[in-house]
Amino acid sequence: MQVDAASSEDSPLLKKKFVKSLTISDDDKSEGLERDPTSIEDLSGRDIFGTGRLLVVLCVLLVELCERLAYYSVSSNLVLFCTSLLHLTSTQATTVSLVFTGTVYIIPIVGGYIADAWSNRFNVIYGSGLIYLCGLFLLLCAAQQYSDLFGSDVADPSVEFRRVSYIGGLCLVAVGTGGIKSNVGPFGAQQVEDMGADAVQVFFNWFYWFVNAGGLVAFTGIAYVEQNISFSVGYLVPFVAMLLSLIFLNVGRTRYIYRDAQGSILVTSLRICGEACCKQSPFLDGRRQVFDSARREYGGSFESHLVDGVITVIKILPIFAFIIMFWVIYSQMQTTYFIQGERMDLALGSGQIPVAMLNGINTIAVMLVIPLLDRLLYPFCKRIGHPLTHLQRIGIGFVLVAISVFVAGGVEIVRKRHLGFEQKVGDEVFYSANVSVLWQVPQFFFVGAGEAFTSIS
Repeated sequence: MQVDAASSEDSPLLKKKFVKSLTISDDDKSEGLERDPTSIEDLSGRDIFGTGRLLVVLCVLLVELCERLAYYSVSSNLVLFCTSLLHLTSTQATTVSLVFTGTVYIIPIVGGYIADAWSNRFNVIYGSGLIYLCGLFLLLCAAQQYSDLFGSDVADPSVEFRRVSYIGGLCLVAVGTGGIKSNVGPFGAQQVEDMGADAVQVFFNWFYWFVNAGGLVAFTGIAYVEQNISFSVGYLVPFVAMLLSLIFLNVGRTRYIYRDAQGSILVTSLRICGEACCKQSPFLDGRRQVFDSARREYGGSFESHLVDGVITVIKILPIFAFIIMFWVIYSQMQTTYFIQGERMDLALGSGQIPVAMLNGINTIAVMLVIPLLDRLLYPFCKRIGHPLTHLQRIGIGFVLVAISVFVAGGVEIVRKRHLGFEQKVGDEVFYSANVSVLWQVPQFFFVGAGEAFTSIS
């Protein structure tokens, strides 16, 4: 699973306990926070068990758990659905999967902007959840065998209807998950940020754990139902999960800490860049400082801390651009690796391994490697005087995903040498190899191990 929050250089990735005995005082309260008037006003000097704070944090975590379960239930077998029920080629199905995934990661920019500039995070999460639910309903309609539900007198929908319904549903799901993705993490952190940085760190550690828990259920149980029972049953689960997500969101409605829209930092950053480019920059220490022309003390319109923030972001943009390659490899798990697995021996005893279940190896790897890094490797490196920097961690992650691709290439060579029987996966028959799909375990594990290094850093 992708990480939604970064850890600091010195703080551990995992805390020993979910809840610490944190207290807050009036001096620690952040400005701009508003609590619904029906909730408890005075939190000063109390720990989180006595204030209802644990309830709202748990509600946010359950929202994320259900949303991730819904998302990965759709994305895990998306290629299989497209080839078996929509009669698309493997290439076309892969294209649909990649476009869907790309859209999911672009929409959060819009979702974050709306929450910052026009509304608040709760409203955007709730509205996105409703859109998400509509999309899942369309996917459910596309997957149904109506003759099984209503008898042979009712004809099953045509392939064209399924395609239109499915693509429309994917579009709505992409919009919904994008709006939730950009806001649910910050909204949860907003509930505990007045308790200090430690409380925020604890929240994000458990937030990431719930993300992986939702994915693990989807990649194992739901993927099995979709491949070996039916998509009509399998797609009912994410619909119910998203409905539960909205219910959990509303359970804590009267206790949440809200923050009104205060303007988009994205727009502010673009204005700073525009002003810096258009105005004459002052000479300081014998050289021209481009962004200083945007500072208020040099005749600009913005406070220095805002300008410094933009400069910091610009400095790390090359790193972000480089990390794109990591996510290109990461996306192969649900496309190229999936297609490879369809054409390998899925038999395990008297049953059949769901192809998408191999994605669960990635999740297990992340959940195993993070504690090892947190409790063993990082402290050891620090003790010997060579702590791993963020760039070094990212580099190690790249090496691990490169090993994953190398292993996958070796598996493909072996697979092509042992083609020998036909195998039915879902509603489609593949000419497969007499090589167990479990040979793919190392390539998925290396991606997960690389994610633990790169994404969290």
